Amino acid sequence: SVFLVEIAIGSVTPQTLVATRIVLGAALLFGAMRLLKLPTPRDARTWGFFAVLALLGYCLPFFFITWGQQSVDSGLAGILVGCMPLATLLLAHRFIPGEHITTTKLAGFVLGFLGLGLLLGPEALRQLHGTGTALTGQLACLGGALCYAGNSIVTKRMPPTHALVAAAWTTTLAAALMLSLAFAVDHPLALRPQWPEIATCIWLGIGPTAIATLVYFRLIA
Repeated sequence: SVFLVEIAIGSVTPQTLVATRIVLGAALLFGAMRLLKLPTPRDARTWGFFAVLALLGYCLPFFFITWGQQSVDSGLAGILVGCMPLATLLLAHRFIPGEHITTTKLAGFVLGFLGLGLLLGPEALRQLHGTGTALTGQLACLGGALCYAGNSIVTKRMPPTHALVAAAWTTTLAAALMLSLAFAVDHPLALRPQWPEIATCIWLGIGPTAIATLVYFRLIA
C-alpha cells in the first residue's frame, strides 16, 4: 500500500485519497455484512470501541502516512511503518495480560525488521537524516505506525464481535469522518486524476483496506 500511495498522490490530495480508499473499503465490507444478515451490536461500549478504532486504525494513520509520503520515498516510508510491531510489543507488554516481551518475540522483530531494510535497500535508510519537510514527513509516517500499534491493543481489548461486523462499522465510521473532511478542506470533485491513479485508488480500497481489515480483525481475535 505504501508503494501504491506514492503513485496515487501524484494527482490526488492526501485527504481525498484517504477518503476514497476508506469509502470504497467500507462499501464492500458493509455490503457483505448486510448480505450475510449479520446483527449489529447494540451496546454503547462496543460502539465506543468502533469509534476509537475508526480514528486510531484508519483516519489518523492513513492520513499521516499518505501526507508524509509527499516528502518521503516509499522505501523509507515502508521501513518507518515497519516499526509498528516493536511499538505493539511494548504496548502489549504493558496493557495486555499474558503478552509480555520475550527474547523470542524481540528476536523475531529484529530479524523481520532487518529483512525489511534489506529488501527495501540501504539507500532508503540513508534518507533518515532529513531536515525540514523531509523530517516532518518521516515523523508523520512514524506517527502512523504508532497509531497502528495502538489500534492493535484497542482491538484486542474490544468485546467479542464478529470480524466482518467490526470491520464494516469501523470503516463506515472512518469513511463518514474522512469524506466530510475531504469536502471541507479539499475540492475532490475538481481533481482530474489519470487512469493509473484511479486504478490505484480503487485497489487501495479493495485490497489494503477492505480485505486487509477483515483479515486483521480475524487475526486479532
